[in-house]
Amino acid sequence: MKQEQLAVFIEQLAAAEHDAARQIEQAEAESATRLHALKDRLEKERQAALNELEAALAVEEQQQEEALQHRLQCMEKESEEKADEMRKRHAAIKDALVRWAVKNVVQP
Repeated sequence: MKQEQLAVFIEQLAAAEHDAARQIEQAEAESATRLHALKDRLEKERQAALNELEAALAVEEQQQEEALQHRLQCMEKESEEKADEMRKRHAAIKDALVRWAVKNVVQP
């Protein structure tokens, strides 16, 4: 009887071991599936954040370029205005010098 009980116990132990191995395999498969899903979700979140960052960078770059263009236009306008002012002053000084020369040199 003891031999039979031992055989039954060994069969039950083998069955339990088989069930445990199947449950472990199933848990590993489920874990791998969840891990894959988590990796996919994290990759999508990373890509979305990267896209958002790239879009923000593109907007900022465009704004900076527009600001620089505006500054350049203002500087060009200011330079042209100063050049015109200098031309007018030069013309006025030249006219005054010609009048002085005519008055003092030509008609003493």
